Parts: sequence; structure tokens; C-alpha cells
Amino acid sequence: MVAWKMLLNPGSYLRVGENSEFELSDNSLENLELRLIKGTAIVEVTGADDEELFIGITTPHTRMSIVRRGLYRVSVVPPAMPPELIVRKGRVMLEGSHTKVNGGNKVVFSSNSFSVAKLERADKKKLDALDG
Repeated sequence: MVAWKMLLNPGSYLRVGENSEFELSDNSLENLELRLIKGTAIVEVTGADDEELFIGITTPHTRMSIVRRGLYRVSVVPPAMPPELIVRKGRVMLEGSHTKVNGGNKVVFSSNSFSVAKLERADKKKLDALDG
């Protein structure tokens, strides 16, 4: 079930799941910054392929920047599961390591590292009401 749904900027939408906590650290169009404290958030970004984007997302374990239109799911649900990022479509830059994560990949974070892997068939089919 979706607890919140909001327009971040023209063409970018945020859906946040139940029992989630987030804040807009910066709501300016040029430097949009979202902080996900706990829970699950989906960011859907539309626009032209060549459009320069910057939507910053910070979690307790990392900071990332959405740089291309696409569909992104970020989860911070301790202790049930480690924090993760699913990039269904698009591209994210993981700050600090300058790692690019393209669509079809999943990142799992630990306290001081992360691992990137291709989405498996089960991940692609694992949808819930928030994805809808």
C-alpha cells in the first residue's frame, strides 16, 4: 500500500511505502535532494534521454544520484533485510566510489561496502502494491 505519492519536479514522482520516513533535504529544481531514513521509496523519472538530471538520494549507508530517466526502488528496512537499490531502468551514480549502476541491476549495501548484481528473474517478478 502506498502511504505517500508526490511530484518531486516536472516529470519526477516519488512513491513511499507504509511506515517509511523521508525528508526533502533540498527541494530546489536544480539540486533536488531526498533523504530516506527508513522504509521503501520508488522514484519514477520521465523526460528525454539526453536530458541532464540530478536527483540526490541519501540513506544511512550511502548517497546516490539519479542521472537518467528511469525507475528506481530504494529500501532501508533494518533488520529485516540489508539496504538495497533496484534500478529497473535508468542510471544511478553511487557517490564516493563513482560507480555507475545501470538498469537491470541491484545494489545491496553493508555498513562500509556494497555489491552490484544483475537482477535475477525472481527480482524482476517481485512486485508489490508500491510498484503498481
